[in-house]
Amino acid sequence: MRPSHVDEFIEHGYTKIKASDDLLFMLRRQLQLGRALHASTIEQKRRIFIGNGVGAKGYWPSGDEYSEFYNIKQTNHICHERRYRSFDFSLEPDGAGRNVTEEILQAPNIWPDWIPDFQDVSQRFLKSLNAIASKTLVDSLSKLGIAAGMDDFSRSVGTMRLMKYPKTDGSEILLPAHSDYEFITVSYCDVPGLEVVSKTGEIIPIEEEPDDLVLMAGDFLEILSGSVIPAPVHQVRPARERYSIVSFLCSNYGLCIRPGEMFAHEETPHNDPFSPAKHLCTMHLVNNPHLTDRVRSGQLNYLIPKDLRNPLKRSD
Repeated sequence: MRPSHVDEFIEHGYTKIKASDDLLFMLRRQLQLGRALHASTIEQKRRIFIGNGVGAKGYWPSGDEYSEFYNIKQTNHICHERRYRSFDFSLEPDGAGRNVTEEILQAPNIWPDWIPDFQDVSQRFLKSLNAIASKTLVDSLSKLGIAAGMDDFSRSVGTMRLMKYPKTDGSEILLPAHSDYEFITVSYCDVPGLEVVSKTGEIIPIEEEPDDLVLMAGDFLEILSGSVIPAPVHQVRPARERYSIVSFLCSNYGLCIRPGEMFAHEETPHNDPFSPAKHLCTMHLVNNPHLTDRVRSGQLNYLIPKDLRNPLKRSD
């Protein structure tokens, strides 16, 4: 990333970079796999339904597919109102979970085994995007005098999401205004539609060219940078059917943050450290009906907050 991109990222919380020829080939291949997945039959999608797993990975239905997977009367409004379909996965876990947070974040992926090369290509591609995001993060923090290393993100507990938005006339907001939880989000799409919402309410369309990657800061980076790097509020309003790839970079499990500092919780006397992994786990439990049900039934011993809004962006 050029210095100008780093400066833009620090100031606005987002920037665009041009993909290399090799990366562009991988992006288009991954987008092709995403289209194949979304074109699968309902019976095939049931095999990779997110509700089949113990974590937050797998296929998310929406729209006319929704009732094929969920009893609408028993699910929360957050899931029911989603306007896009997605398939979520992470780096392959390197061990069994020792507690609820690890059990959720390091749950096995659920792969569409009827699509050739899907798992192998997706894992290699996720590692490539994580490397780009990690380099951007480390370079940006270095300019602010904050120490962080690529190794702090080599086992990111974040996910990649292969998304499909339905056809619209371009007036509908299909993904409402929000900021992402994680450190950095990397996105690529076949149809523009991403918009940033400024603090004054101005809508800023992001002009996404066919070889553009958009990098956007999340809440965790805003915290770590001491609010110097903002986590932009953004939304999606596509003019036609849109496929996109979105990668969410998080830190390795066990790392904690506070303004200007990242550290391993076990090695510090600090009180009340903020754990990105625990926050992600909480929001997964809130936003996934099958996980919420496991908590309510007592299968998972975890306290879900009564206020389901993102606490990092909650206004008093």
